[in-house]
Amino acid sequence: MRFIDTPIEHYDDIDVKREDLCLSTEKDELAMPSLAKLRGAEVYLRKLKENEVYHIGVFDTRVSKAGWGVAGLCKKLGLQCHAYFPLLKGKQIAHQQVMAGAWKARLIALKGGRTAILYRQAKKDLEKLSQSFMLPLGLVCKETVLEVAKISAKLPKYGTIVVSTGTGTIAAGILAGLTKENMPDKLIGISCGMNLTKQRKRICDLLAEVGKGKNESILSLMMADRGYYEPDNIETPFPAHPYYDKKAWRWLLEHKKLLIKPVLFWNIGV
Repeated sequence: MRFIDTPIEHYDDIDVKREDLCLSTEKDELAMPSLAKLRGAEVYLRKLKENEVYHIGVFDTRVSKAGWGVAGLCKKLGLQCHAYFPLLKGKQIAHQQVMAGAWKARLIALKGGRTAILYRQAKKDLEKLSQSFMLPLGLVCKETVLEVAKISAKLPKYGTIVVSTGTGTIAAGILAGLTKENMPDKLIGISCGMNLTKQRKRICDLLAEVGKGKNESILSLMMADRGYYEPDNIETPFPAHPYYDKKAWRWLLEHKKLLIKPVLFWNIGV
């Protein structure tokens, strides 16, 4: 598997950055989720391996595919993935956990509860192993910001960029890569659950960490009209995540007459 640059496709008066196509796999490889966050996760994992860390922990929410993606990267790099996830009583494990297991991850189901509490439980469990490290919740790291920035630095100039925001890491990466030549008037993040004040702080902290704090001036955040665990089934002319990208796509269609043209929709992955 390898990470590649991704095309910009045109749908009527909206351009779409197809970051869901960021990962190319060989025909004989198992499937991987097309998550742009994995760009930075691979860099992060390589650094951990260089520091003799071989047991990697990752936590999934009920709709996350991070564990699946990290499991694949760990297999590629010769690391052992420990994938933690909540499992509600009477429920079967989800497809993403099945796929993480197929990539040889150790699957650890936790009794359903609040995400922050479950993450702490997972971290404490992993600490029983030497040479281990628990990845940040949501794969929030400057490595992802820097890898995504390499992609946004190549964009043509737009009036508005719209992107789904969960942890805000991808939005921070887009902002970090923008230059004087391709800086849009607005980057609008559509939050799929996180409090907007908390999300803005996260994005600003990440930008400051990579020395791009001034770029936050063009950032606007809006809340999606559906909760985090409520999927959106709006039709999209490209593959889109029902818990993330589709919510932002709906917002864009409902507000596009008010947006400064031209408009780019950044599809973060399915």
